[in-house]
Amino acid sequence: MVEIHVLPVSVLKEVRSASQGDGSTSDHMLIPFGLKMPEIERIAYEKTLNHLGGDKLRAARSLGVSERTLYRKLAREDSEA
Repeated sequence: MVEIHVLPVSVLKEVRSASQGDGSTSDHMLIPFGLKMPEIERIAYEKTLNHLGGDKLRAARSLGVSERTLYRKLAREDSEA
């Protein structure tokens, strides 16, 4: 189980998007219990990118990671899919 206090501050403060299934967005991200950190990161990257219209530079800055790190994480996700 992942508790909220173990998430990086950048995720807690900057990820501002969560799909609600109806096309609307909110100012928070829903994380189901029992996920491992790599899956939580994937959700954070996807939700942030979606919220920012796919702008990877803004997403990286919002998440507090370098653009290179964001590209690397996204490439890893693509290769695992």
